[in-house]
Amino acid sequence: MTKFIILPGIWGAIFEIIGILIVFLTIIEQLSNLFPKLSRGKQFIFKKASQHFKFKTLEKQAISADIEGAINESVNILQDELPNGWIKKANIKWVKEQSLSDLEEGEVILRLKPQANQDSNLVHGIYCFFSSSLFPKTKEIIPESTQKAIAIQISKRTIENNRNYVLKSYESEIIEREIKITPAILDYLEDFDKLDKQGFFTSSFLREIDIVADNIRFSPHRNRFGEEINETINHTKRFIGALPDAPNELWARKGVVGSYRFLLVKNPRKFAYKIYVNRAKMGFDDNIDHFYIMGSKREEKFVNKVISRIQKEIPSYKLKEVYRLYKDFRGKDDGIGALFILDKSQP
Repeated sequence: MTKFIILPGIWGAIFEIIGILIVFLTIIEQLSNLFPKLSRGKQFIFKKASQHFKFKTLEKQAISADIEGAINESVNILQDELPNGWIKKANIKWVKEQSLSDLEEGEVILRLKPQANQDSNLVHGIYCFFSSSLFPKTKEIIPESTQKAIAIQISKRTIENNRNYVLKSYESEIIEREIKITPAILDYLEDFDKLDKQGFFTSSFLREIDIVADNIRFSPHRNRFGEEINETINHTKRFIGALPDAPNELWARKGVVGSYRFLLVKNPRKFAYKIYVNRAKMGFDDNIDHFYIMGSKREEKFVNKVISRIQKEIPSYKLKEVYRLYKDFRGKDDGIGALFILDKSQP
């Protein structure tokens, strides 16, 4: 038989309040996991509770809730934008120094400061998360300065969109620190911002260098990968600058170990999809390895039709993934993109 202990007087009331508080905070925790936009409410509740009850556990929960919330609001969107499997939701666990040996491989250790330095905790947490999550299979091949600059750009966008009030802290504490450690970062920051504002940064650029990195893993070309990255950046910039009437030679690039072509889908009309299928066929005739399709969100139905027709009419091009665009090629919010890869085993 289960026995219940009834605590009399004030102690009973205190434990009852604590029990209700634990249940309430647990419900908030579960809801914020399901709906990332509730994370700000979760952080506010934990912060107020920690200030009122002065519990170290609640103080830690308030700190981690704010960092998790800022990251996961972006992760919820970026999961549909970045290559499959690159990022998962952040989950901050507090560990004691003596239990560090129990951590699983790949887990990130982040040293946090007291709650008075919450802005610093937030910017360090966001940057640490993205710098450890990107290029999971090719991290050892991508040059350090390129990786850092990419993590800086994605973290900066996350902060601008979700926690703009810590942008100055991010610039002074993270960007300035990383520039001092790796000055070559400066070669990329302005270009990455330009590519991101036109939708080419996370859609084609990151995917292309990830694919190339995997292909040159054991090749002498790996020694000159930095040059290949710079050529890809410069080609994309020239292409963007020449829009909407870019000359034929800018629509594709052949690198040292692969080639890619842009296919910007627009102006849906009856049978207009044939124009884009024919351009894809031209790419096949030129032995283009990768096709990057980009279109606007408002023309998504037409873009999907073009994708399906290419699949049907050019079976040698395999659809690797369809993904969300941060910006379409016109610089407008949201878009739809797709990556086709040439299967060279096909006739």
